[in-house]
Amino acid sequence: MIDLVNRERWIIQRVDTGEVFCGVAKNYYFKPIEDIGETCLKTYRSEKQALSSFGQSWRNPKFEIKAIKVKEKITIIGE
Repeated sequence: MIDLVNRERWIIQRVDTGEVFCGVAKNYYFKPIEDIGETCLKTYRSEKQALSSFGQSWRNPKFEIKAIKVKEKITIIGE
């Protein structure tokens, strides 16, 4: 096994429900953490970028959000 990526990233979480921001290619939605499974998470390089990017695409949401620091790890497990 080879660790290809091991870095800190940021995700968006709804304060009221605890759900996290998921999806790709403009098909974004919030999903409960316990149901993430193989779902793609939308990640950002910094807290500032996460909050700014979300704010630009979801103008005036009717809920509060916060940015959460996470660890992203990608490992090559075989070829």
